[in-house]
Amino acid sequence: MKKLSPFLQSLQNAGGGIMLAGVIGHLFFPSITCPILFLCGTLLFGCTQMLERYEGRNLVIGRLRRIQIFSDIALIISGFGMILPYVNLYYGHRNEWLIFFAIGVFLQLYTAFRLPYELEKEK
Repeated sequence: MKKLSPFLQSLQNAGGGIMLAGVIGHLFFPSITCPILFLCGTLLFGCTQMLERYEGRNLVIGRLRRIQIFSDIALIISGFGMILPYVNLYYGHRNEWLIFFAIGVFLQLYTAFRLPYELEKEK
């Protein structure tokens, strides 16, 4: 697995922190700024995570990378879903973004535990 540069790694960590701050802020202070924070965090986190490459031939690790990219896309969709009720483009129940958020978080947790194990097993 090709590692990110220290600068991109720090951007990824900052994106994760911004994403967490946006979700926690949205729970306690529902305003337009928290979904924007969350969307910026997911874009930063997801884009930097998509820059990581796996150049090996292990099918399990390749599958886990695809799952990780899918979860990044689900988190980005949930960020847009958080913003839509505030800009009056969507007339749903205003919490459908939680479905994509739950899918993204569950898949991120799955790959966070499984991917290092498979990479260590490959060495």
